[in-house]
Amino acid sequence: MQYCLDQGGVIMYILLILSVVGISIILWKMLSITLFKIRTRKLNKVSDKAELYAAALVSPLERGLTTLKIISTISPLLGLLGTVLGIFMAFEGIMAHGLGDPTNFAKGISTALITTVGGLVVAIPAYIFYNYFIGELDHTEQILTQKLAGIYETP
Repeated sequence: MQYCLDQGGVIMYILLILSVVGISIILWKMLSITLFKIRTRKLNKVSDKAELYAAALVSPLERGLTTLKIISTISPLLGLLGTVLGIFMAFEGIMAHGLGDPTNFAKGISTALITTVGGLVVAIPAYIFYNYFIGELDHTEQILTQKLAGIYETP
């Protein structure tokens, strides 16, 4: 892990922070959605404003999802930035020292590859869980609206 952070430089540290934030949001959302489903399992209330009431109940569960979406969007871009900087470093090494010593070239390529992988490793789970949570919340809101309107039978 330390090797990747050292090789990737500041971009890998940013990606590490984004990863920690993303994982924290994923765990928080999994827990809050599960607890919400348990609390509303027995709910049966007829209401003319069932949809608005359901939306108000589900709204707090949506907190943090925008951050997860931003992390899933920006992480590959940061990885790409690291790729470009790494390749730039590789060519700077060739320009300064020629092709006699491949370690100068290899360090830049290593930075490029590690930041690319880092960006994707952070983005892919964030993107998957963001979409999963959006689907779960949509489904939960639909069921809750039906329960409040009295047209949903609890299995």
